[in-house]
Amino acid sequence: MLDKSLNINLSGIIFYLKIKKYYRSSAENWDWEFSDVDFCLKSDDWLNYELLNSSLLLMSDIEYLRDNLKALINGEIKTETVLYFFEPVLKFVLYSDYCGTDEDYDDRSVAMDMQVIFWDEEEGLTNNMISIYWSRSKIIMLLNYLELVTNEKSINNVHIKKLIEEGIICEE
Repeated sequence: MLDKSLNINLSGIIFYLKIKKYYRSSAENWDWEFSDVDFCLKSDDWLNYELLNSSLLLMSDIEYLRDNLKALINGEIKTETVLYFFEPVLKFVLYSDYCGTDEDYDDRSVAMDMQVIFWDEEEGLTNNMISIYWSRSKIIMLLNYLELVTNEKSINNVHIKKLIEEGIICEE
């Protein structure tokens, strides 16, 4: 089990993700290989949403998100791209060239909206949702975490070490 979590402040909303179980998905059983995930959104007194020990993401969903975020950051995605997952709770909308042409790839050259459809333990999926904006630098933090989880980067990677020092990736 992975003992690292991700904590990102998204303009006052704290995004918390802990992928506790991951192995590379198989072609035969990809649709039954769920990870064990803790997912939280918190902001002062008005938002406290938690899915603990959930089957929010398949192993293949983790790989799909990682690969698409990497393609976005590397400039390989040229149009608005929507990422859907097996469980309909999360949806990501990726934007390239977000603020027009920008040769310097500043923090707004690419962006992402994360849409979370709320889940109720008694009613299931609800009609309520929240959409949260991610800048390039925040997307890179998520990408680094996913690369750590999927063993593409080690704990000794300079970017991972920096995120640990900053308290963005935490040991638990």
